[in-house]
Amino acid sequence: MSTLPAIPWLPVLTAAGGFLAALGFMAGREWNRRLVLKRVLSRRPVGSDGVVPGAHTVSRPGGVARGALVLHGYADTPQSVVALCDALARAGYAVEAPLLPGHGRTLASLDRATERQWIAEARAAWLAMRSRHGTCVLVGQSMGGALAVLLAAEAPPAALVLAAPFLSATPAFARAVRWSRLWGLWMPYVETADPRSIRDPEALIASRGYGAATAKSMRALHRLMTLARAALPRVSCPTMLVQSPDDNRVSAAGAEWAFARLGAAAKELVWRPGEGHVLLADRGRDAVSAAAVQWCQRFAGPARPGGKSGDEPGGASRGRPVRLTS
Repeated sequence: MSTLPAIPWLPVLTAAGGFLAALGFMAGREWNRRLVLKRVLSRRPVGSDGVVPGAHTVSRPGGVARGALVLHGYADTPQSVVALCDALARAGYAVEAPLLPGHGRTLASLDRATERQWIAEARAAWLAMRSRHGTCVLVGQSMGGALAVLLAAEAPPAALVLAAPFLSATPAFARAVRWSRLWGLWMPYVETADPRSIRDPEALIASRGYGAATAKSMRALHRLMTLARAALPRVSCPTMLVQSPDDNRVSAAGAEWAFARLGAAAKELVWRPGEGHVLLADRGRDAVSAAAVQWCQRFAGPARPGGKSGDEPGGASRGRPVRLTS
């Protein structure tokens, strides 16, 4: 009488357990992805052109004498800098605030975006601005500030304004990036909305930002920050850095470190207590915009033939690098 071969139950059970664990992992990952996408789309539905309504590039026409390029932050849109764009336009500047790659669309597009694409888009916009206008100024908020530092180091503007530039990482962000390849396997998309970023309730509602991020794009943001930090000593143009000591994304110490590293001889550090990270959209946006315009006008006078900026006024802040304001 023949006997049935013994079944190696331990390897079979191990394989079955591994298969079920993999299924559970993939199901959990997909559940997380769908949940975050559903929440983001409920807040920021995409239009027929693939862009969130209100998130498009902002352009303000002006003369050929003066131009201004304004760069928005990570996972945000030009809507967050529109108050400054309008203020610069009223002051006589032709203004452009481009929608950067991966932003104002879907989280999948953000996940595909890289720091190289952001730099290339910002550089192309800056070169185009400089080709059209005799005197140009540059403004960047958060991630846009990091991009502005790179552009200013390559082709200096008449004046540079950095609003809460992302030039240092909080310990929480640094840890998240360090472990992102691990947790990103389980949570490719994460919600990052924080009411402390914009403390004006109406401005928070009006925001067109995702309120979410992806593990991959967070690593791209960190690489961009690293490049910009290295470029700080090469920034020689007059620079104003505006920062809230209560910023939830960039610490006051980090802002002071970046300010000290700036190579510019004319520079000012302006504090805005009680405001959030997105300074150009928060409750003090009009005051911040006015300060930014004043700084630009200080150094970007009427254009001279050949595209050179006007003389620096006698009130320029050489030798007086820090100003504290309430």
